Amino acid sequence: MGLDQNLIKFDKRKDNIPLDVKAEHEAGNSIDIKYWRKANQIHGWMGKTVGPIDNCEFYHISKEQLQSLLDTCIEVQTRKDLDYNNENLPITTGFFFGTDEYDDWYYSEVEETITALQKILEETNFDHSEIYYWSWW
Repeated sequence: MGLDQNLIKFDKRKDNIPLDVKAEHEAGNSIDIKYWRKANQIHGWMGKTVGPIDNCEFYHISKEQLQSLLDTCIEVQTRKDLDYNNENLPITTGFFFGTDEYDDWYYSEVEETITALQKILEETNFDHSEIYYWSWW
């Protein structure tokens, strides 16, 4: 039990009709491209960026938002400044959301996020694909 999170990629429809992401995901028409376990700082950033996050719902994340998260993570990793972290990528508490400290786990998740987002941004054709954030707790 705890906070599980994914970035999920879907192919855009050629007819420009909006995706029913739940149905597409259940049908296996998606790819999980990043998984986090109790990376509550990422979950908090998503909630601050896309609005309140509900359990087991899908939230569209734009290329620009992914780039913004990448830039924030790079700054956090470079500075290692608690004031900056608290302002830009704060720990988010919740039932079984993991550590509430700026510890090795926090920085490890930030580093893994940097690596994953760099690859996602480099390899994803946003004209043909959409990225969604999904979490379960």
